Amino acid sequence: MAVAIAGAAFAAGYVLRGGGNPPADRGIPPLTRFALEPPPGHAFSDYLSYCGPALSPDGRSIVFSAGDAAESGLWLQRLDATRATELAGTADGRYPFWSPDGTQIGYFADGKIRRLVVATGENHVVCDAGFTLGASWTDDETILFSGGPGQGIQSVPAVGGTPTAVTRLAEGEFMHVWPATLTGERRFLYESIRFVPDDPLGRRSNTLRAATLDGEALPVSELTGSGQAQFVAADLLVFMHERALVARRFDPESLRFGGERAVLAEPVVRLASRGDAPFSAAPGVMLYESGIEQNALTWYDRPGRRLEAVAQPGALWALALSHDDSTVLYARLDSDSGAIRIYRADTMGGGPEPITQGPAWNRAPVFAPDDRSMAFVSVRYGPPALFVRDLTPGSEPRPLADFFGLKYPNDWTPDGSRILLMRRVPPAPWASGLSIPGAPPSGDSSWPTWARPHARA
Repeated sequence: MAVAIAGAAFAAGYVLRGGGNPPADRGIPPLTRFALEPPPGHAFSDYLSYCGPALSPDGRSIVFSAGDAAESGLWLQRLDATRATELAGTADGRYPFWSPDGTQIGYFADGKIRRLVVATGENHVVCDAGFTLGASWTDDETILFSGGPGQGIQSVPAVGGTPTAVTRLAEGEFMHVWPATLTGERRFLYESIRFVPDDPLGRRSNTLRAATLDGEALPVSELTGSGQAQFVAADLLVFMHERALVARRFDPESLRFGGERAVLAEPVVRLASRGDAPFSAAPGVMLYESGIEQNALTWYDRPGRRLEAVAQPGALWALALSHDDSTVLYARLDSDSGAIRIYRADTMGGGPEPITQGPAWNRAPVFAPDDRSMAFVSVRYGPPALFVRDLTPGSEPRPLADFFGLKYPNDWTPDGSRILLMRRVPPAPWASGLSIPGAPPSGDSSWPTWARPHARA
């Protein structure tokens, strides 16, 4: 998988006037594209975790997350260098972001926000933080970050401290994400995500909003279907709109857009459940993901000889093998729609056939002990929820519990009465049991817990 890099004269305004290369006599450099490849022996970290690259404020360096078979971490690629440099002490680092002066990199790892001084390698803990989607470092040394599902934007001093809530969810909102600070201002934009109530397709509404660092909501030219905004100049915004990466003039005083949107890249790979896409923008440069890594599902024998392919190459995740080894379930990304569907295939090459339909996000299938049904996580009637579905044709999924956070089914108890759940994100992995067919009382503390992740009951 490669990340496309495009250089364009954003501030000069050419990109706002249409496609093609500009006339040479206007003195505007032509659009240049090239690809960022992962370091040898490494791969860019999982797209679904959004570990996308981040351009430095001057557009001359890129920080990204990549890993090998052992671990992942952050790497620094300077655009005037031929090779990336691994940043020591950043194991499991993800969601990187830069300080305004480009001397420090903030990132998330091990349930904390950390900051790394690029020149010296000094590494400091800023605060505890769980699942998040995006962060922004302000000129007055405040870090804004997404608090995760069920929470608004949080703020914390960059030197360290206790986070405080800046925005609060309105009725029907699921989470606030991707804060973007207005240069030199105590104001910021963010994206509001809400799900359409009782929508069987799990559709969501993404809208740009604005607020002050003191938490005051501000009127802004709301753009439904838009989000994940990044400033490339004081009055120029790059953001996702539907499935395109676009630029548009933005007045930081009135908080209103001007002129028409200019499409910079389309289509851009975008995750259906949250609407985010791995991209970054700086003056004159932008990065975006041009495709999803292709992998294949193939049988090998114990000596390592390749046997038969089970599924065609594609973006495949979350494999589950039946107890009799005859059937495999897996999640596959449709790069055109952004949907993630669960498929079933015969391990000897029969199939595959889709088990879930529609544009919703479905993942983490797990076979029941009798292999006649599966548990899985889906976004189809609102926020992520756990479902159980019989694997006979025509069966409908049965919801079991809503998840405000990233929890996934990991296994069933042998008698099929409980499902073992895993939280795959910090601050600490845990496993807990969910009875079938009922759901536990609200609050994780009431759920029985195993001693370590992936342990069987």
